[in-house]
Amino acid sequence: MTYERKGYRYGAWVIRIGESSVTIQAGGNRSFPELDGLYIPRVPEPKHWDDYLDELVSDLRRGCWPCWASQAIDQNASPMMT
Repeated sequence: MTYERKGYRYGAWVIRIGESSVTIQAGGNRSFPELDGLYIPRVPEPKHWDDYLDELVSDLRRGCWPCWASQAIDQNASPMMT
């Protein structure tokens, strides 16, 4: 997972797994909504990344990943991973 500024208005996180990649762009308001929602909120109505704890929601700790992450992993699954 790398942060890339070039080519994106507000920057983006690019997640690469094997040959697949997922790009998550910032919305310009100190937020990466697709990533922010993976963390436990620090306040009742979070608006940006500072409003979240550095702790993943419990479903992620159990292995229930968002669709975009699961698809990238599935596309690169090797016989050893299945």
